[in-house]
Amino acid sequence: MKNFKTGIWALLLLGTIACQNEDLETISDANTASSAAEKRANGILNKITYYTSNGEELVKAKILKGTPPAAQGKLDFRVTRDITLPPYTLQSLGVRDVTNGVTGAYIQVKDASGRLSKNYVDIIFKNFSNFDFEDFEDFEDFEDSEDGTTSGKNIASKMAGKASKAVAKLNCSDGSSETNTRLVYTNLSKLSPGTQFSLVYSVHDDKGNVSRTKESKINIVPFGGNKRLVGSWSLEKEQVFVDGELDSEEIVGEPTITRYEDIIECADGTTIPHEVVEESVTQKLDIKFYQNGTFEYVFNTLSTSSVDYYESVEACALVPSESRTNAVFKGTWRYTNETGKINVVVESIKDETDFYDLNDPNTTFVPYDLTKFYGRLRLKDNTLKFVKNICFTDFEDEHQEGHENQIAGVNILTFKKK
Repeated sequence: MKNFKTGIWALLLLGTIACQNEDLETISDANTASSAAEKRANGILNKITYYTSNGEELVKAKILKGTPPAAQGKLDFRVTRDITLPPYTLQSLGVRDVTNGVTGAYIQVKDASGRLSKNYVDIIFKNFSNFDFEDFEDFEDFEDSEDGTTSGKNIASKMAGKASKAVAKLNCSDGSSETNTRLVYTNLSKLSPGTQFSLVYSVHDDKGNVSRTKESKINIVPFGGNKRLVGSWSLEKEQVFVDGELDSEEIVGEPTITRYEDIIECADGTTIPHEVVEESVTQKLDIKFYQNGTFEYVFNTLSTSSVDYYESVEACALVPSESRTNAVFKGTWRYTNETGKINVVVESIKDETDFYDLNDPNTTFVPYDLTKFYGRLRLKDNTLKFVKNICFTDFEDEHQEGHENQIAGVNILTFKKK
């Protein structure tokens, strides 16, 4: 099982997210002249920066004059219909279940009065991605009150009764959780909270076929959200449930120990059989949510091993290793009542142990544990839980004949208020 070791996820562009103090782009007057409405829609289109991935980096898409080609041929896809989010520096959207052969997507903006922009973007898909969309319906059985907090039931017993249905929809073992998806990345930081519009998609292929349009309604909201989240929280434990049963549990402050046999093969041909003992412990993992929509995330970890393999090969002797991570991440957060989810965006990192490479001005790095906050939120009294569907690899299944067995599970992080 995964422990609290941190990894790196480099999908978010570095930069402070600033909300602009400007007139909202939403139009509510039905009598607004069409030319003015089209200018408003174009204004929103122009304020969004669009990217796609070529496999190594994000490529900026150009805004083109005029309207995209009309629908012809038989192409199909799906998009998320309603999206509520703050003005993120980078937001990954996407078209999924696309017809094979699709090579790009046309995107227009429709303002709140229903007028389409007279310009559009042609996103060319340089790289295919299998992306697991977390549909809100996967968790429709979990009871939420109006503010997105839990009912009085205990989350562990609740999961035992409900997890199997949510997990069954993932079907990790047969690969059905993968969707034929193309990702579109957007920089929305220039939009003001209160802006409402739709992204109007159509997909196309190299043969000139163009699909009918489908829309995602976008509502830009301020950072922050549920006031009950404001305060300092300390991670207490991480659990994984499989088929409603507790599969693993790791507690902050308690070490996780792994033992296995290995052999050092020296350059001179001699060998050193030995037992490797690895120990890792999360000493501290705290997050503080502020009223203004910012957060501060602090974590300290320690990992030791009885043998550093490469150092030991060079020395032809058993050389131990030790690594520490002491880092502070700051950024912005948003909790959405309608979905019961929280998202975080890192804007700065202070790393005393040089675990993260901060030299790249275009990229910010997010610790593995922080990305887990993209799950559903459960709040009761002084206990805060993040619940997320996951897939993990079972290397102990002897019946897979060397193939990795993907298992669906539910990951729960439990925090206590300080």
